[in-house]
Amino acid sequence: MPPQQKWCKSYDDSQKLSRTRWVDRDLATAFSGVPCHAEFYRYVEWHNLAFTINALHLDVIPTMVFYYEDYLTRFDDVTVELMNFLELEKSGDAPPFIVNKKYGDYYTDGQTRAIAALVKELSTKQTWKHLAHYFEDSGVANKE
Repeated sequence: MPPQQKWCKSYDDSQKLSRTRWVDRDLATAFSGVPCHAEFYRYVEWHNLAFTINALHLDVIPTMVFYYEDYLTRFDDVTVELMNFLELEKSGDAPPFIVNKKYGDYYTDGQTRAIAALVKELSTKQTWKHLAHYFEDSGVANKE
């Protein structure tokens, strides 16, 4: 087991999320093989709720969606767009951005497929629309 997954295993074992009474058999099966499945659950649920709030209050709450990799490909533009969206003045230089931070080495191919399947299972259509591109190589992203 890779060292970075030891924490995940102990966390998953202590949380017992897949064995709680509100998790049905299909969801428990989807959790299987996903390290840190509680973290992925929270990640997807945060996005689901954010997009739901946005849909319910479209006229009231301005929103902006951008992706982590946007910082890599258009750092200055994204920084300006974000500051404008937040109606903030730029003060000084932005902190340096660590490029090419990838997590592919953290997970096996099987774990990546299991993570993709779980994320897709938990996601609303809107959330999946925004997250699917992170799983293009898993073979899950384009399956209906």
